[in-house]
Amino acid sequence: ADALAGAGYKVRVIAADYSLWARDADREFAGRAWDVARTVPFGPHAPARYRVSQIVSQRLGRLAVALGSRHPRAVEAAWHPV
Repeated sequence: ADALAGAGYKVRVIAADYSLWARDADREFAGRAWDVARTVPFGPHAPARYRVSQIVSQRLGRLAVALGSRHPRAVEAAWHPV
């Protein structure tokens, strides 16, 4: 992001919010020439409404794959929690 912004591009970043230590590290990016467009919460520290949705989606995707589905959305849900 720094290199693209330095080359004159308008840069917006989608950032993951997975772990507590990374939240502290992410604060070091404040004041850069680019900005964070959206933060996507996932993992064990995500708010309950996101976490429950992610777990249900992933388990349903894994069930669909186990039953023989190879649909790209089912496979993606099975292996990617967000």
